[in-house]
Amino acid sequence: MNYNDTMKALCDSILVPVLRTDSTELADKAIDCLVNSGFKTIEITTTIPGIFDLIAKWSKKQIQVGAGTVLNLESARRCIDAGASFIVSPIIIDGLPELCHKHEVVCILGALTPNEVNTVLSAGCDIVKVYPISSVGGPSHLKALLDIFPNTLFMPTGGIKADNLIDYMEAGASLLGAGSSLIDYEALKESDYNRVQNHCKEYIEILDRYKKGAK
Repeated sequence: MNYNDTMKALCDSILVPVLRTDSTELADKAIDCLVNSGFKTIEITTTIPGIFDLIAKWSKKQIQVGAGTVLNLESARRCIDAGASFIVSPIIIDGLPELCHKHEVVCILGALTPNEVNTVLSAGCDIVKVYPISSVGGPSHLKALLDIFPNTLFMPTGGIKADNLIDYMEAGASLLGAGSSLIDYEALKESDYNRVQNHCKEYIEILDRYKKGAK
């Protein structure tokens, strides 16, 4: 997909699962469960062994696959070559937005304070990942940032749970990132895939109700 398709898919999805594990096999099973649950955008962190193979495999299956925790340009290039449609970095990497846009890939950079937000926006990122937002006030912090940067797409991440999804959306989040609270790794290790999927579907149902104007 091109840049515009990816941006639309991210914003339409609202919730982006952030996958982080030290097992390639577990990661593959987790992605399968997420897709079967209805998720169409998934962030796979570069700390996962075999990430490039995972990106190559799943990017061919009509879902948006992004690479997270990207810490240098070489890693970004390899992820893009493998098929990543969006790149997420917690830091500012010189040349990353330009590299992403050259390949029609969405660039998401991390920031927490107003100064950091201004810096990543000036660098050319498309979406600002506010992480870890739970440590600085949650939804109220997001509202404060939006007062300063009203036209910015913010993606709060860190401490996003089923019981606060709506709070963040009402605070003005464009999309959200959720990791361990969304993906039941213990159930995955026990091969209890129904439990994993049912838990994921709870999040989707909450957001579906929100989209329809009900909580």
